[in-house]
Amino acid sequence: VAGGYADADTADANVAAAANFAIKKRSKTLGAGISLVSIAKARMQVVAGMNYEVCMEVDVKRKTDKKADRQFARAVVYRNLKNKLSLTSWT
Repeated sequence: VAGGYADADTADANVAAAANFAIKKRSKTLGAGISLVSIAKARMQVVAGMNYEVCMEVDVKRKTDKKADRQFARAVVYRNLKNKLSLTSWT
């Protein structure tokens, strides 16, 4: 579908960069340490730039917790035409 999402290789360097960027931004927002466990699925959408939708498993460790909490997250990262990344959503 023109303008729609298409599956992407989870091992793609751009997908990994988008996942790492999303984790860094979300960690800062939450004030918690978030680490990537695995990327389960990735999709890309060509817009005026590129959207990367990354479904991943992460460990979230808050300062008050003794151990990390394993969670699934879906992040959308936008890369504009100047290669600047921004986190559009995290669910």
